[in-house]
Amino acid sequence: MAMNFKKFKYVSVDVLIGEKTKLTGDLVSESAIKIDGMVKGDITTTREVILTENAQVEGDVRASSLIVAGKLFGNALASDQLLIKETGTLEGDIETGSLVIEEGGVFMGTNRSIKKEISNEVACENEAYDGKEAEK
Repeated sequence: MAMNFKKFKYVSVDVLIGEKTKLTGDLVSESAIKIDGMVKGDITTTREVILTENAQVEGDVRASSLIVAGKLFGNALASDQLLIKETGTLEGDIETGSLVIEEGGVFMGTNRSIKKEISNEVACENEAYDGKEAEK
């Protein structure tokens, strides 16, 4: 399955931490977050988090999707997808549905994949299919 990160060019960002801004403390939102500056604290959102090349985060990040073009020193949970760009560095453990590291990107830590749950209907269909094959 090919990943399409082009959609992040068009993400509507409600929370922006500017390049000359330093935030100390936890950031919790239900909106997409773009970080150009520094954050010392945890970041939690139900949407996307984008760390630009100038970003530096010291803390854990929880989001649906995460793009790291700057530096992240902490653990990350990206339920859908995580992309480490060629300029990005992530030092910490991650859990994600899908991981992409561009050439030049740095990841130091452990990765645990999040498996999507299969619906009951699909599981039953697979069991029925397996049973038919076994009978032949």
